[in-house]
Amino acid sequence: MPTVDGETASLSTRDVANASVTYIGSVSDSDQCLHLKIYLLSLGANVKEEVSDDLPTDFNDIMEGITTLLDSQVDTDEMRSALYSLCTLLMKCMKSGLTGYISKLCSMFEQNGKQDNAGIRLEILQTLSFYELTSDLEKTEIFVTSLKLAKQYKLHDRVMTDIQEVSKLLDTWKVERDGRIIIYRLIRDIFIDSQRNDEAAVVMLELLRSYDDHNIASSVEDAKICVIDALKNPEIYLFDYLLALKPISNLRGELLYDLLNIFIHEDLKSYVAFYEKSKEFMQSIGLSHEENLRKMRLLTLTSHIAKAGDAATFDDLAAALALEEDSLEQYIIDAISCKLISAKIDEKEKKVIVKWVKSRTFGKAELKQIGERLLKWKNNLHLIRKNLSTISQTV
Repeated sequence: MPTVDGETASLSTRDVANASVTYIGSVSDSDQCLHLKIYLLSLGANVKEEVSDDLPTDFNDIMEGITTLLDSQVDTDEMRSALYSLCTLLMKCMKSGLTGYISKLCSMFEQNGKQDNAGIRLEILQTLSFYELTSDLEKTEIFVTSLKLAKQYKLHDRVMTDIQEVSKLLDTWKVERDGRIIIYRLIRDIFIDSQRNDEAAVVMLELLRSYDDHNIASSVEDAKICVIDALKNPEIYLFDYLLALKPISNLRGELLYDLLNIFIHEDLKSYVAFYEKSKEFMQSIGLSHEENLRKMRLLTLTSHIAKAGDAATFDDLAAALALEEDSLEQYIIDAISCKLISAKIDEKEKKVIVKWVKSRTFGKAELKQIGERLLKWKNNLHLIRKNLSTISQTV
């Protein structure tokens, strides 16, 4: 029978086992190992009853029983005390120059445990990440495991997800591209689960920028996810920035790339024609046809108003959007609220008076258009100045 400080410990006495895990700082390594063994044995773990004079040997034995602890129904305080005791022993092993334990613990925490103790597992991992002997590689593995747990158990607010702060950490830890890609994917998934679509889009852009010529071939799935996320996002209407990303341009020749180009350059008619030919594909990528119609109508409205100049008639806009006139006004209001256009509705004249229109793309044509507008404003200012001069002379 195991003993603690010379007294016999009864494995059938749960109170003794539970209390033993709280005396972390006041006992020797061998006594601490014994306390943990008694506790794990009381849970049914397959560990040896005796302790040796060798900490790594005892710690390895204890580690074998941790899965039993993680899958047990013990209360939160017991679980926390036992895991912090384990954490203390792990740090002592690391001080002795032993390695590999953090990786093993990360694997155990990922593969074992219940919803009730997921938060405690995250807490322990975060404690270990701040330990001075934890290497950058181990900190990266801890962070990846923490993100996986946060995603699995919906503990999204318990992990760092700010992409700028994460990028700084990854730079500090000297994380290579493949590692960054894994981390960015996990953060994107957390944002999607949290319905933080705009932040997910930012992460996907950072992820795609992580690819280079050496691993661009493996970017296909991430590029597709990025495009689909953007098209699904009800707050995103402009997509031409995606074409500047090499992983996106590598999709050229695929239906998804054709669809993206329709949202960037084409109108409602082009989208409907594409949809009619590609219904099975559209269903496979999970895009809502009704939402796509709404978005394409707003984009078509934007383009039509841009071409019309200072004003666009209801009749022309209704025809371009394939709508009855009484349904048109809501789309105009939506375009204004989405800041695609700045305009006023003239009900009497049945037209839209345009102040400015946000361009769907920015290339040579758009640059020329801006130049023409600036020249027009310059001429108008000259005319105003001339008129004011004439008035002043008259006075």
